[in-house]
Order: sequence, then C-alpha cells, then structure tokens
Amino acid sequence: MINAPRNSAPRNSVKLLILRGPAGSGKTTISNSVFPGWEKASADDYFINSNGDYVFERWDIQKAHDACYKKIVDAIGSGKNCIVDNTNTKINEFEKYLALNKVYPTLEIKIYKVTTLFKSTKDIPKYICQRHISEYEPHPLERKVRLNNDTKKTLISYKSIKGIHIDLYVSDRRIINYITM
Repeated sequence: MINAPRNSAPRNSVKLLILRGPAGSGKTTISNSVFPGWEKASADDYFINSNGDYVFERWDIQKAHDACYKKIVDAIGSGKNCIVDNTNTKINEFEKYLALNKVYPTLEIKIYKVTTLFKSTKDIPKYICQRHISEYEPHPLERKVRLNNDTKKTLISYKSIKGIHIDLYVSDRRIINYITM
C-alpha cells in the first residue's frame, strides 16, 4: 500500500466518491456522465493497452489498485474532487480511502453501491460478476445508486423518513448536489 503524505492536505473541502458494484453495474458510466470534471481512478484503466484494448492480467491487480490509490492521493493533495470506480466488493478493499480523512481533515467521503446489472463491456465472465455479488460486504454509510436500464439515466435510491424507497433521476444539478453533499 502507498502511504499518503502527512502534510499536504488541501485547504478547501474536497470530495471523494467511492463507487462499489460488480462489473457491468454502471460505475464507469455514472462516473463519466455525472462527474465529467472529476479525477477518476479505476483499476480497469491500468489494463488498457496501447491499442485501447482491455487486457486483464490477474497477477497485476495489486499494481492496478496501488496505481488507483496513488492517483487519488495525488489528486486530493492538489485539491481535486475524485471518484474511485472499482468493484470494492469487500470493505477491506477500500478502507485505505476511508482512512484518508485522517490525513486530509476537510475530505468529504461518500460511498455508493451501484446496483444496475448490465453485461460488462470488458467480457468479464458471468461467474466473476456473480462472485462480486455473492461476496459483497455492505458498508453502513453507503447509499444505493443505479442506472435506468432503458434510458441509462442515473437514479439514486434512498429510504425516506417514512421508510418509503424513492428513486430520483440525476437529471439536474440539485440531484447531483444531493449525491455529493
């Protein structure tokens, strides 16, 4: 694991969104469409070759995650809002990101479970996606977000004060602010 520097906290509040979910759930689509100006880190990017093809090498997965973490630490240190777009199936896979608010006291962290199920664009075998689902460890602070299967619009789902589940389309700035607040 790469350690965060102890003395480079940004002066203003910086946001870090952690997107969780199996391959094909829409994490990258949400990241790219809703937050186009944010710094993004995805282990998938590590496996894109010079021809633009996705070539996964399982023995390099730790290097990919280390590269993500370094990218996020550098971006937060520069005062940029960030998104981690990985499966993050188990809590220990993203704990190091949660610990960053000890180094960067103004860092605001939100965790979202992406619940849409599309076919992965990276030809990841179905059994791997099913394993991500079956091994998933919920985090007490996570919220759910998904894409509408037909329109690909982002939805947030939450339980209202009265216990009713409500879905809101992320189609205007008010909802995007809700996600990042």
